[in-house]
Amino acid sequence: METMNSIILSSLYDPCFPYAFIETMDDLFKNILDRERTRQSADSLITNFTIEMIKHLIKKETLSLNLFRPATDRWIIFHTLNISYIVCNMLIMNSFPYTFTVQGVKSAIMHDIAHILLKSTSIEDDRDEIRDNWRLHIALGYRLCTRFGLSREVCDSVLYHHERFDGMGLANLKGKRIPFYSRLINLADKAEQAIFHNEEHSESFPNSLMKMKGNVLDPDLVEDFIHTFGPFPPGTRFQWKGETYVFQGTNIKNRELLFENNSGKTYHVPLNDFLKNW
Repeated sequence: METMNSIILSSLYDPCFPYAFIETMDDLFKNILDRERTRQSADSLITNFTIEMIKHLIKKETLSLNLFRPATDRWIIFHTLNISYIVCNMLIMNSFPYTFTVQGVKSAIMHDIAHILLKSTSIEDDRDEIRDNWRLHIALGYRLCTRFGLSREVCDSVLYHHERFDGMGLANLKGKRIPFYSRLINLADKAEQAIFHNEEHSESFPNSLMKMKGNVLDPDLVEDFIHTFGPFPPGTRFQWKGETYVFQGTNIKNRELLFENNSGKTYHVPLNDFLKNW
């Protein structure tokens, strides 16, 4: 069994979801695929876990991109939790209707389930466009969702979740023609990838995200992402006037970024003020 220290971006902060959610997600996928073999609907199972996620996240006071490392043999579980965390929080923080949020989180949960049947061995099977499993998991995931009796919105979101905003994706859908949930899942995918790619220099994370704005990613959603989570992963260090400050996360209620200095004092910086001068 993995330890929190080995599978979390930073062991100094709370993970995006409690450790118990890993096993719950694992059990959910096993139950879903068992139902697929017997041609039973899995909608209620997925909906129940979706509601559990939403109830947990809606109570959080601080948001932090302290994601699970999608690098073990259970990468699909960790990756799905990360994407669901980002998607759910963005829907909650932007005050989307509850039923709309439920459908969005269900889309996030289901977007890569086909990788289990394809026996994809690593996250690279979901990122490398020349790999067979990259192409196959999109179509197979769509077929699974239709078999499970999921809504058209969820099925289409799974089918198009790797489309590029500039229309250069597999299906050549462009801009707002790409389903909203698909654009949101793609943003979460790319954010997760950028966080771990820039792990040693986390201050570079926002620049990596901004380079994809308008070509790979919906520019409006990139802005929403930064206004939801702040511009940095937890643990990002800054030097200002000879002192080191460490980013901790975003206070949801007051929309403040939380920084801690060397002496352990926490500073609250209004998010909008920080972004204006950033």
